[in-house]
Amino acid sequence: MAGLLGLVTLLTVACAALATSTPLVASAVHTLNLAVLSLAVVGAICRRGQARVFWLALAVVGWVYYFAAVGWPAPPEMTAQPNPVYYNNFNSGPGQDARPELLTSKLLDYLESLRTARLPIGAHVVAQWMGGGYWPGKITDENDNAYLVTWDDGSSPTWDTPTQIASSSTPFHQVGHAVFGLLIALLAGWLMSCLFHDSTETAIQPNKP
Repeated sequence: MAGLLGLVTLLTVACAALATSTPLVASAVHTLNLAVLSLAVVGAICRRGQARVFWLALAVVGWVYYFAAVGWPAPPEMTAQPNPVYYNNFNSGPGQDARPELLTSKLLDYLESLRTARLPIGAHVVAQWMGGGYWPGKITDENDNAYLVTWDDGSSPTWDTPTQIASSSTPFHQVGHAVFGLLIALLAGWLMSCLFHDSTETAIQPNKP
């Protein structure tokens, strides 16, 4: 019962965080996610038996999801004259962004498209540069048809249409990945603790004569 109440509370807080999705809320949820995953490592080391299985599964799955969704190493730094091979989603090459394409990322893209038809100013995106490859930048202005993308490498800003933007990282995405990571990690911990349940831990020991 306590676990169910905790899950309901977590889902309620998650929905509230997704509904607001301000930079401050995204920072707070991201910090909470890292704190829980760090404590899970401590729990996996210090606890024993079924509790250790739970915390170990939570830590492993949670950190794997975090690195796949957020912490994957960035591709090589761009130069003053970008090479279109990098960040090109349609060609493979040694400089292509190797970050996994998670199903949860697609789901967040869809949910955000329902939430708002326009990307917010300040969103970090991967967009098409001069009709060539895809590169990271930030939306700094918009009009009815396009977004002004200021490129991370210092190249001159250019206007890109929504179809030229491959992906984005907004507070909504940051909150969503933190929430999905925690929920998937908690589910993994619960499943592993059930799968590796040791009945001898709860067995009633006979009284000594």
